Amino acid sequence: MSSTSTSRHHQVTAERRVRHQAQDVVAVMAFSGLLSVACAVALLLLTQLGH
Repeated sequence: MSSTSTSRHHQVTAERRVRHQAQDVVAVMAFSGLLSVACAVALLLLTQLGH
């Protein structure tokens, strides 16, 4: 195996790892946003029921 093919392999692997990490970050952000909205709606419903 030549050094150029080895470095390309590491570069492709690094790009896939970065892409996977970016997908994980987007998933966490989406989950966090949905959870925040759900909590806000739940609090809104609780306050409306209290009146």
